[in-house]
Amino acid sequence: GRVPVVHPRLRTHAFFYDITHRLFPGSHSSGFAALLSAHMKLAHGFGARLYTISETVRQQLAETLNAEAGRIRVATPADSRLEQHAPVPVAGAGDRFILTVGITNARKNLATLLKAHARLGGMQLVATGSAERIEALLQASGTSAPVLNAGFVSPGQLRWLYRHASAFVFPSLGEGFGIPLLDADAAGCPVACSEIPVFREVMGDAARYFDPHSPESMADAIREALASPRTDGSIARRFTWETSARVLLDALG
Repeated sequence: GRVPVVHPRLRTHAFFYDITHRLFPGSHSSGFAALLSAHMKLAHGFGARLYTISETVRQQLAETLNAEAGRIRVATPADSRLEQHAPVPVAGAGDRFILTVGITNARKNLATLLKAHARLGGMQLVATGSAERIEALLQASGTSAPVLNAGFVSPGQLRWLYRHASAFVFPSLGEGFGIPLLDADAAGCPVACSEIPVFREVMGDAARYFDPHSPESMADAIREALASPRTDGSIARRFTWETSARVLLDALG
């Protein structure tokens, strides 16, 4: 999990999804952030091997812990395998809409996306995640643009949303990887996302990038995504859970 177990008499292997608690103060409670920082140092001191999910986070860990990058193995994740679930329509979603997912904290940057969305001429935005947080941000923004607060959705509903969205937008300020990018690509949905290193690592030239702090830049990238053809899923196919498992098994062996 997020907090590795370490013990001086055990050969432990610690896995870090990200270090957003260090990079984005306020994204976690102060107590939980302190606990994560303490366990990160313990894992560095006692862990036989450290793992993470992207080259970007490996470099962040190496710099934060002053550790050799070669000591940290990367086992990338893959898409969410939403194809295993029957698609379930989401009530209120229109014929054409923009999709964003996983709105749970300020780092997900919905506030800036709402400002960008207001520039897009009335196309619906569908947002999933914490219904309470989405509603609070909607109220604070005062936007009159059409937004569907879908709250947390089932895998079947998420599959349907990716398949029917005209574009997927991921405005996050920081992530460990970005599985929703793969889910969108696997469903054929054009992607517009933040210009941050880990998203470049995952998507390469297959996304439209924007400055996550600029509503103007974000709106321009979304327009480009809306004008793009459906994707062929080639980015998602580059990452598999079998490959990730082999990395871990090889290291444990």
